[in-house]
Amino acid sequence: MDGLFRSVLADVPTHLGGVGSGVLITLQQSGLALGGATLGTLYLGGAERNTPHAFATVESVQIAIIAALALGAAALPRFTKAS
Repeated sequence: MDGLFRSVLADVPTHLGGVGSGVLITLQQSGLALGGATLGTLYLGGAERNTPHAFATVESVQIAIIAALALGAAALPRFTKAS
């Protein structure tokens, strides 16, 4: 988490650090809640007809999200102790 917060808040002025951190935490918590709700709705929408297919669909979506996040993380700037 420390690397995420450092890279996201790197361009936030020092006097606005608390505000930037609060916005980051709020977006993180909202993403967790909305992600669970969206994937749960996707699963429950398909589970009535074909439970294994609904599970496979949700897993495929999760794998796609993880791949997108991994690519995004790879594009982040690297921080060293010198910087």
